[in-house]
Amino acid sequence: MLASNESKYDDALFWAQKAQGLAPANPVVEDTIGWIYYKQGKYEAALPCLEKSLKALDRPLAHYHLAGALLKVGDAARARKEYEIALREDPKSEARVAVGPLFERVAGR
Repeated sequence: MLASNESKYDDALFWAQKAQGLAPANPVVEDTIGWIYYKQGKYEAALPCLEKSLKALDRPLAHYHLAGALLKVGDAARARKEYEIALREDPKSEARVAVGPLFERVAGR
């Protein structure tokens, strides 16, 4: 099962990087790459992608994703800030389902 998931994320990363080659300034593609790294457990690699995406296009999804990665690298203070922004902007986001339980467990929310 793990190999299957790993292959799935490798394939997703391949196609996201192809998309990035076609649209190098697209913050949605950058966020996608960062989130794939996150799902692979490569949190340090995810951070620059997620931060760049958020800087280029401020949206709740980017705040949720960045909050999750920040938690994983141990920056709970910044993670809380990003999570609170995301909650204010879109409390019903599907991204909250993915990141919220992790944040609430780790950050004591």
